[in-house]
Formats: sequence, structure tokens, C-alpha cells
Amino acid sequence: MNILIRKISENDCNDIWKIEKDCFSDHHSKDSFRRELNNPLCAILAAFDENIPVGFINVWFVAGELTINNIAVIEKYRRQGIAEKLINAALELYPQTESAMLEVRASNAAAQKLYEKLDFIKVGVRKSYYSDPKEDALLMTKTIGGKK
Repeated sequence: MNILIRKISENDCNDIWKIEKDCFSDHHSKDSFRRELNNPLCAILAAFDENIPVGFINVWFVAGELTINNIAVIEKYRRQGIAEKLINAALELYPQTESAMLEVRASNAAAQKLYEKLDFIKVGVRKSYYSDPKEDALLMTKTIGGKK
């Protein structure tokens, strides 16, 4: 398996939205991906296996903080290091990052384990953050320091 990670283009939006829809019960709209492409604070990176998108990460970078809005890998490709590669690629895209943050479902132990491996720590809970099904989100952050 030879995974290539790159920024998505307008042509990738439908495929990336299909991953979003398959991975999340409370997914974003197809149009939201197109809007994000035009947001100068946002980057969407995707992982491709032989030109087939298998995962993506959507991040915002504002005032030294990288916010991971969404990360997904299709089931067949999970537990193969792709999510970790996507997170690292996003951090490399913004070397001046001082900290990173994300929310994760309280029940998603596998994702929490990955984030902890990458030095994210739990710093709070957002009650009833998710709606389908209703569930708390754990807020996790990572201090990086940033390169000036």
C-alpha cells in the first residue's frame, strides 16, 4: 500500500463527502466541503491509495492554533496508520503551529488512543456536543511550540 497525502481540489469534493457520509452519522453537507476549499483559514488533505481517496482531514489554522475539525478513514483502511499520517501532514503544513485541538466522541476509544499516542491530552468535556446519536465530546489539545 502506497499512501499519498495531498490537498484536495474541487474535483475531489464528491469523493471526500462520500467518506464523510459513510463515516459519520452527523455528517457535513457536500457544499460545506466546497465552501471550505475557498476558506483561506482551512485546509483539507486526503489520503489516496492508487488515486482512490481513503481518508481525509479538515483543519483550520488561526492565530497559531490548528483545529482539527474532522478526520475520517474508510473502514477497510483503518488501523494502518493513515489517520496518524493525515494528522502529521496537517501539522507539517503549518510549521508555526503552537497548539492543536480537536473534539472526539466520548465513546470513540480507538480515536482517543491514537490522539494520546500523538501527545494530545484531554482537557475538557462538551456536554451533548454530538446529536446523532446524542453524546458528549472530549476536548483534547496538544502543545507544540511552533517554529518561528
